[in-house]
Amino acid sequence: MIENNIKSQACALKHMLCMGLIEVEHVVTWADNLIADADILPDWLTELALCKTINQAITGLGQTPGELPAELWWPLLKQLIATELNSKDVNLQAVVTYCYNLALSGEIPAYDCEALYQLELEYDSIFTGYGTQAEVDVQALQFFNKHKV
Repeated sequence: MIENNIKSQACALKHMLCMGLIEVEHVVTWADNLIADADILPDWLTELALCKTINQAITGLGQTPGELPAELWWPLLKQLIATELNSKDVNLQAVVTYCYNLALSGEIPAYDCEALYQLELEYDSIFTGYGTQAEVDVQALQFFNKHKV
């Protein structure tokens, strides 16, 4: 059985890839590090270490055995997003929309759904003249930097 920490990391990395916040090489390095510490190598991990494309990596990360409640991986994903947002230029609106869609599909804990809904509304209201991109980006940064693991 794969421990929850590894499953949480795999789930968070999958979403980071989907948002374009990390590259395949990041996932391959992560898999290589797990392989170096593993006594038994599961097939999914070996395949993940050989990934060359984003689609291969997303598929490989999705093959991590077992179900994992969002309460375990969501805080890690928020932390990883915050790290990326603070270290490079990222389209915050696209990240918020992606996370909002996770909320709509019931994939994240309920405690953050309302905040994502409000951020999505704020971004939508920019086009109608209420608020600015910079103001909403600050709110989004605060959201992702809050409740770090």
